[in-house]
Amino acid sequence: MAPFAKVGGLADVVSCLPKAVASLNHEVIVCIPFYGCIRINVSDALPIEKTEINFNIEHNHVTYSINILKTRLADNVLVYFIHNYELYEKSMNIYFPKQPEFDLLRFEVFGKSTLKLLIELEFQPDIFHINDWHSCNIAVYKQNDKYFQNSKVLLTIHNFEYQGLSKDGNRNWLMDGIKSSDAVVAVSSTYANDISKQIDRKIIGILNGIDVDFFNPATDKYLVEKYDETNVDIGKLMCKKQLQSDLELEITNDKPLFGMVTRLVKQKGIDLVISILPDIIDLGAQLVILGNGEEQFEEILKTHNQKYPKSFRYVNDFNIKLAQCIYGGCDIFLMPSKFEPCGLGQMIALRYGSLPLVRQTGGLKDTIKDIDYETNAHDDQQRDADLMADSLLERKDRFLCITRAFPLADNISQVLEDIKLINERDSPPPNYQSLSFTADTREKGTTKRAIVVKMVARQAGMKSINDIIFLYRTKRPPQLYTMIGEINGLTMCIKEGTVPPMRQAPDPPAQTAINYPDQQQNFYESATMQRHAQENSAIEGIPFLINPKYLKSNKHNTNSSTNDLSWLDSLQILDLNQIEQKYHYDFSLERTYDRI
Repeated sequence: MAPFAKVGGLADVVSCLPKAVASLNHEVIVCIPFYGCIRINVSDALPIEKTEINFNIEHNHVTYSINILKTRLADNVLVYFIHNYELYEKSMNIYFPKQPEFDLLRFEVFGKSTLKLLIELEFQPDIFHINDWHSCNIAVYKQNDKYFQNSKVLLTIHNFEYQGLSKDGNRNWLMDGIKSSDAVVAVSSTYANDISKQIDRKIIGILNGIDVDFFNPATDKYLVEKYDETNVDIGKLMCKKQLQSDLELEITNDKPLFGMVTRLVKQKGIDLVISILPDIIDLGAQLVILGNGEEQFEEILKTHNQKYPKSFRYVNDFNIKLAQCIYGGCDIFLMPSKFEPCGLGQMIALRYGSLPLVRQTGGLKDTIKDIDYETNAHDDQQRDADLMADSLLERKDRFLCITRAFPLADNISQVLEDIKLINERDSPPPNYQSLSFTADTREKGTTKRAIVVKMVARQAGMKSINDIIFLYRTKRPPQLYTMIGEINGLTMCIKEGTVPPMRQAPDPPAQTAINYPDQQQNFYESATMQRHAQENSAIEGIPFLINPKYLKSNKHNTNSSTNDLSWLDSLQILDLNQIEQKYHYDFSLERTYDRI
């Protein structure tokens, strides 16, 4: 619950929603553990005091001593803190993902303590509003307590990925909470639909919101220059320069400043950002990242602090002031989440006049509407870092390359008769083969839909597909091209033609002494390709010709006639093994980032 403790957007919801409910003349009580970070984040303006309420909680034959502290928010919301030094206050961490059994113990005691506290307060709520798996045991235990027999339970799922699984696998806290709750809500309509497909329970989608009074650039106490729609240009410029100054970046308005306030986990797409971070800097942009999470990502970002001292800054902290300054000072707010139940950062960015760059998933899809599909400027639904860079950095060209590895000998006698787009979960029709994965890394190359093709034996005069192009959705197919569907945000078009008759290769000229590579082997196994061609090579006998235009352009290099080719001796001639040794690149760096 912000401002006491925060990891992600859940803290903002638990802070804002009770205030809104209390404003409707409802009595609201919030219960949270007293984490170690709370003593640091609390201020004199919001004092926390001890109460006379103390009790013991039994769990697995162990007794835990609980003390209750409290504070009252300005909006007449009472906040009670469940205190136990060993379980909560001893550590600054809110969650312990590497110690799941300890996390289960902490929130087991928290749930039991919450019910015990309400009995001590003689408070019988009409509604328990619990969030995620951490408080789901409240829904389970209250069923067996007559004191709460008239209370209903509303469960809000903020992240379905975390379910509170016991070590032996016999208990799933989130599923227990779903079964024991009277109503289940997810934080966006799209996310609710996604969850409903996985469980046998109706999930209602209610979009999260932000506290527009707190997140208000016109009154934000952390901004060096307050602004609204009347002075947004000068206001954001001043905030940008102050942010650059505070973080010791180059102070300039000529470079776009990207900002991120995020947890450092793969779900948030931080691995994608890391993989293109050098590209962002090389193109003259700046990037600021605030947050903490997985140690591997933290260490990589720390090294980039030293590598790009004037263009990049990573701050490993939860800092409300810096977060607000990033929202106010950045030009573009980056949220490339691989999935996002709702997300609040993009809403806050909009409030502060910063352009959100997001993936089209979950709540991001529900809240960010791209009004210019042709430039695809701030809705990037690709998970591939290279494709993300195309949109993020506005490169001119964008390529969708999917390769199917056929042995060349078979490929000569086959043609592409038909191509279809199907849903990625559907099986290919009979005699069709899927092209959903890239041939080099075997990574998924498309989203939501798959390309399937039908290869048949080549026959002269038959119809086949001889060209495939991809267009933006707003473009019409060229003449002779037919649109077959949409994939990866692009329109796929094909051109059909007639298969020409097979022609026998001409005899080689007598002077030809060039060795061609063996085409019978799989061309992906380049490291083992033979230096000399076999007698039955697919291209054996094709004459070696020099383009006349090239001859003409190089005529000045010699005083001899056009037929004198002695100047060709200056050209470097490499065999296949030499080419392999000189130009081979194994993409080890890219694969290292992919594993991260």
